Amino acid sequence: MAKRIQFNLLQGLMFTLLATGSSLAQDQGIQPPSLGQQASYSEYWEQQFLFDDGTFVTSQFLITNLPISKHHGIQIGTLVGNSTQAYGGRVIIKNGRPRDSWGFEPTKQSLSIFSHVLAGQHPGYLMRLANTAAELDVLFSAGEDAIELVAPNGPFGLPQITLYAPLSQAFARWRPGPEIGGDAEAIDWIKIGHGHGIGVHVRQTHELHKSIRRWTRMTGTKSSAGVPVPVLHQFVTPRGETSTVLLLLSLSSPPQRFDNVTLIEKKTGTTWNLQASMEGQRIIGTVVIDKPLDHFILKDHLSGIEKLVAGASADIDRTQTIARYTLSLETATGTKQLTGDAIFEDVIVGEGRRKRNRRLR
Repeated sequence: MAKRIQFNLLQGLMFTLLATGSSLAQDQGIQPPSLGQQASYSEYWEQQFLFDDGTFVTSQFLITNLPISKHHGIQIGTLVGNSTQAYGGRVIIKNGRPRDSWGFEPTKQSLSIFSHVLAGQHPGYLMRLANTAAELDVLFSAGEDAIELVAPNGPFGLPQITLYAPLSQAFARWRPGPEIGGDAEAIDWIKIGHGHGIGVHVRQTHELHKSIRRWTRMTGTKSSAGVPVPVLHQFVTPRGETSTVLLLLSLSSPPQRFDNVTLIEKKTGTTWNLQASMEGQRIIGTVVIDKPLDHFILKDHLSGIEKLVAGASADIDRTQTIARYTLSLETATGTKQLTGDAIFEDVIVGEGRRKRNRRLR
């Protein structure tokens, strides 16, 4: 009962944020999908949170044009943590629906696919996932206004990317469903607690594998008080072109953007060297992979028909880890050390990481 009261109080606070947040900026919050007519149109809202107890939560609300289903809606969420070990380690919450079976409510800025809901008016958001596998509730609040990372018609045909909920703080709970051995009638939720992460909105009119071969991302989750947190995205195209953006985000100062960025992976695959510069400022340091979070190959979780209609766009291999960054920010007034933890993600699009098939003779 105490857990339920605590969550209801937090939910009340969040809905207060939802009610007042719309005065900040009308173009923020969850917006209606643009419903592009191009065959390769797709648009998604992605959420990633790392919680204090080590639990890792992701979700993607996707609207896409499939060959047999225009503006098809898909939600796929993952939950990995100590509390999921008794239920197979990773819990996947996934459903897809045609256009007439998902909806958007403009007054609530709420996107719903099957029984899954993503809603919010900046800075407060609610994500609720529910099917026979599990129920998962995440309340999160952005610490910064939305930031446009890649503008429409960006370089190399990259998709339009907005960090719609930067520097997010989250609170979550979950409970297992009958599909994975949980009690369908259970009323006790498993409290995940507090965490940090980000919400990203991506809109594309080109097939992803034709514009991106590798997408490396780092989202700072923890740092010392008053110290900026890094957010980095590096894109490598199928032609070998590279575009890298580094942001320094802080609750006490405006975002800083570095476009002159070099991120080099060492041969060990566990350490990355980072350099960036911008108007008299320079950043130099390393990012070291600390421990794994999840390895997710999309095709492994699609049905035969879904693989067939999705084609190459389903060939996505994602490795997510916890990384520790150690950076020096050099300015005209001196040097500041930036250290902390981050969600580090390496996304391979196209062929992915494949093991060589060995035939037994």
